[in-house]
Amino acid sequence: MKIGDRFECVVESAAFGGEGVARVDGMVAFIPFTLPGERVVARIVKIKSDYLRCELSGLLEKSPDRIEPECPYFHRCPGCAYLHASYECELRIKREQLHRFLVPLGLAEMAGDFDGGGRQLGYRNKIVLHVRKEKGETMLGYVGRSPSELVEIAACKLAAPELNAELAGHLSDPGFRHTLHDGMDVTFRKSADKILMWRNSPPKSLSWLREETAVGLISVPPGSFSQINPDGAAKLLALLDAYLAAFPVKGKTVDAYSGAGLFGLAAAVSGAEPVVELESDAAAVEAAKFNFSARGIAAEFASGDAAAGLGEALKDAELLIVDPPRSGLSHASFRAIRDSAVARMVYISCDPATWSRDAAKLIDAGFNAKTVVPVNMFPRSAGFELFSVWER
Repeated sequence: MKIGDRFECVVESAAFGGEGVARVDGMVAFIPFTLPGERVVARIVKIKSDYLRCELSGLLEKSPDRIEPECPYFHRCPGCAYLHASYECELRIKREQLHRFLVPLGLAEMAGDFDGGGRQLGYRNKIVLHVRKEKGETMLGYVGRSPSELVEIAACKLAAPELNAELAGHLSDPGFRHTLHDGMDVTFRKSADKILMWRNSPPKSLSWLREETAVGLISVPPGSFSQINPDGAAKLLALLDAYLAAFPVKGKTVDAYSGAGLFGLAAAVSGAEPVVELESDAAAVEAAKFNFSARGIAAEFASGDAAAGLGEALKDAELLIVDPPRSGLSHASFRAIRDSAVARMVYISCDPATWSRDAAKLIDAGFNAKTVVPVNMFPRSAGFELFSVWER
């Protein structure tokens, strides 16, 4: 086999990320824009020691789940992975992917079904577009499937309609592009009461956003992390609420990587006392203080690396809630958890791969997984969220 060769194959599954997986001459072949069960013609574009990167050359037998993508940018923009599949097919694929993550951990029986409710499109409350100047032209859009390409967009199918309307308004302004510079990021952000746009970092003069959640309105600084899908966030809060209702917290709760305090607030509302909030973003900590104070709930707050303060915070703690970034738990955070006496932990993850890595370490440290619930936080995109409960 060599680059440029074509071959026929049947797609067996979909890898995490959305590419179809087939086998040819003992090699694994990754083929974008294909679905399990399809017979296709693929062309080799890259050869590695144990796998092939391919492109789709022809569809010989289509999956009954194949649909026409709703977005004109689908084949160039990497934001969506499953617009060519029915939503039911996407959920099946993601469940199979979750099963493959859980099998090595001995947790295969926990691969439950995804909740298919909520909006499939138009759910994102934030999009970040990039600026590129080429040959006197100013382009605004997403980095393409090829990093060297910028895909200009007029609207994003995943974005809330209000964001697309705001984007359209700016694009219709003849002077708007003159305010953009090469390499600039342009953010469009929706909250409960307003739509904002900023270039690069949000101005310090911007007031906090107001987010409608299952625990009421909370305030979030424009540049701080918050859940991008309100429907998905509501599902996570419902899962946490159900767990705390079934197994009430009688002692101290620590909420690490806490952001503006969403999950810590939910624990406090359920009766957890006291609550300790750990967050590296100082602006988010100030918002968390406001959110707790507005409800008359006392809590402790620490601004700094969650790992640095976790060991001390976990003394006498009964429950730990963690919602780390995509990179998962840092080595220092894991050591603090391992060396503590905390008996229960809720681990919320936006990356099943790093969650799996951390899960293996937690099992080795004496934790048992009690619940692993998948939430399709990113419909039509490659990723999904995991809500997991662990006990010593």
